[in-house]
Amino acid sequence: MTDFSASTPIDNFQDIRANLIDLIHSFHMIKRFCMIGYDTCIYEKLREPAAILKKKQRYLKRCLKNLRDCVKRVDDAIESGLSGNEKLSLIHEMQEIIREIDLELFVNDIEKITHPISNPSYPIKINDILDKKGLNDKNEEIYKEIDEKIQKNISNTQSGSNIRRRYDRIHNNPQ
Repeated sequence: MTDFSASTPIDNFQDIRANLIDLIHSFHMIKRFCMIGYDTCIYEKLREPAAILKKKQRYLKRCLKNLRDCVKRVDDAIESGLSGNEKLSLIHEMQEIIREIDLELFVNDIEKITHPISNPSYPIKINDILDKKGLNDKNEEIYKEIDEKIQKNISNTQSGSNIRRRYDRIHNNPQ
């Protein structure tokens, strides 16, 4: 991750803010890929990968909230003209927040999770990392949601609600 004290001048909150916003954008893109992968897993009835992607999505959401809070604190510090020890303590707090983020989870690895052909243990490794981050307490809730969505998808397919209607004037209005 970004080490603010080494990569940016300590006295420039604007650079720190720009780095945080770059992180937020990249994390947001990975979260979007997780959402798309989750929907694909539901469609393909892949229960375990869907659960891993849902947990990863929740972890990303939590990290994004923390990063947004950091940006807000930097904005407040810029407005108030923070300096000296207060400024250093704020920078150290942000460094701690960023160090807590596990970088292995912030890659676009959706294909490796959904179809682990080359490395079958990869989804298990990611799931273990997510469980260590405190996301294993809602497993039942996640699996229940996944099962409901899979059943809804199956019932929609069986009922034919996805079949395109035919709009032909001759066929629909016989005279």
